[in-house]
Amino acid sequence: SAAPLGNTIVRLFTKEYNKLVVTQVTDKAGRYAFLVGPSEYYVTFEKKGYKAETTESFRVAESDNAAVVKEKVSLEKDSENQK
Repeated sequence: SAAPLGNTIVRLFTKEYNKLVVTQVTDKAGRYAFLVGPSEYYVTFEKKGYKAETTESFRVAESDNAAVVKEKVSLEKDSENQK
């Protein structure tokens, strides 16, 4: 398994309007957390020297009230950009 990545830019978007909701940067352990209301979202990850990733969209239901989205980030190295 890939090592967790710190300093990765994590962006949360609403699926309906592809609107950026919030941006975070992961900590040394590759962690981040968003507190979100009911809607459908997806998350993108970006770090220099790595391939950008976009998650599948996911729904936060009304009944959840507010949900915390958090996952450890691991990205593939971008072989074309080795410096």
